[in-house]
Amino acid sequence: MARASVVPDVIDALVAIAATAVPSGVRVIDGYDMSGDPSDVLMIGSDDPNAVEWTNMATAQQDWANATKQSRNETATITCVAAAFSGDGDIRTARNAAYAYADALGDAIRANVNLVVPDLFPNGVTGVWKTNFFTTSGLTQVFTGDGAAALLVFGIQVFARI
Repeated sequence: MARASVVPDVIDALVAIAATAVPSGVRVIDGYDMSGDPSDVLMIGSDDPNAVEWTNMATAQQDWANATKQSRNETATITCVAAAFSGDGDIRTARNAAYAYADALGDAIRANVNLVVPDLFPNGVTGVWKTNFFTTSGLTQVFTGDGAAALLVFGIQVFARI
């Protein structure tokens, strides 16, 4: 059966990989975190954690891989957010933590470019042949009455044949 996209499987794999990659105490969320929990978090598939409406989890483009139109090449970008907080108002600590969480996921992806997850995708996500980390990024910082926060939005790009 033909698949419309690798995006759903890639998001599932990234959530599972992130859960083992980031330090303990950092929550890993599939999509937007609606818990209100102020602890550090890595969201897989969220472009604006402060949004109260729909957010964009991923984008993808496809083209025919050959003249017979039997397979397609897909390039997809999954948007992620690393958010870190510092109760003492030290923005450097919050910023460095947000980048450290993204780096931990990046290291795990570089070591596992086919996104192998033993219980979900023992041979990797079908069709994925290349993964790029940190293809886009943007940093937002804020000071509040509770301390400092850093919000790092970044993209993970995958290439697949489906």
